Amino acid sequence: NNAASSVVGGSAGKCLNCTDLFADFENGTAGNWGGYWSANVDAFTATDCPTYVAPPGTPNLSSLTYNGVTDTAGAAGSSTPCHDGHLAGWLGAENGQWGTPACTNVNAYPYLNESCNLTNDGSAHDLSSNSWLTTLPAMGATGLKFKLKLGPNMDSGQSVKVFIERTAANKGSQYFVQIGTASLSSSSWTSFTVPFPADGFTGSAATDGTTCHTDQGAATELTWLQPHYSSAWVAWGRTDFYQLGFGPLIRGKQFDVYIDDIQFY
Repeated sequence: NNAASSVVGGSAGKCLNCTDLFADFENGTAGNWGGYWSANVDAFTATDCPTYVAPPGTPNLSSLTYNGVTDTAGAAGSSTPCHDGHLAGWLGAENGQWGTPACTNVNAYPYLNESCNLTNDGSAHDLSSNSWLTTLPAMGATGLKFKLKLGPNMDSGQSVKVFIERTAANKGSQYFVQIGTASLSSSSWTSFTVPFPADGFTGSAATDGTTCHTDQGAATELTWLQPHYSSAWVAWGRTDFYQLGFGPLIRGKQFDVYIDDIQFY
């Protein structure tokens, strides 16, 4: 059920001459690190979710979803203004196994994101020092910088998730920050600098719902926390990053966001 489309890439394997600038979406630069960006969407149907509601204007979830590298020459506020990443589409209202409306197929909950492995081979990499990425300080990556701008079809009240996937315990252990539309503009770029937690930070426990992100929270929360539905809380660490990405959080709304200048610091 998963549809994916490649967007931009480079050489596989090692970081080689990469800089701490992970992605500026300019073709052929070492800063792209060799990973391919792709859009990921669950294209389920009413068979999976009896309460399925089609996106406005189309009966096909995947036909509304697209991603790509766009040309925005002269975009204000971007240090690499020629190109940026773009994701737009509809995040279904259904809620899988985590609430109402639920799905008969509990694995068919809607999702939409654009993501990229650090390298094409999907390997995890150690960012707790500068042994792999020499442009980082000796203590390794201490945070992530990025820029966001609203697209023309973004629904008010939507929320952006910028996430990092780790491989410890189970592949897919995720930490993310969430950014509400009220913090973003459609006419200019907004820059974010978000420090990482201390190594070993968990941010939550299986019985604690107060220090984890919800998947319907519209407020801006620039803290790296795990989602409320995590089956196993995984301690924060920088030794096994393998992927990062972004996408919508609030179901039943359209999403339309540009991203640029993603950088570890």
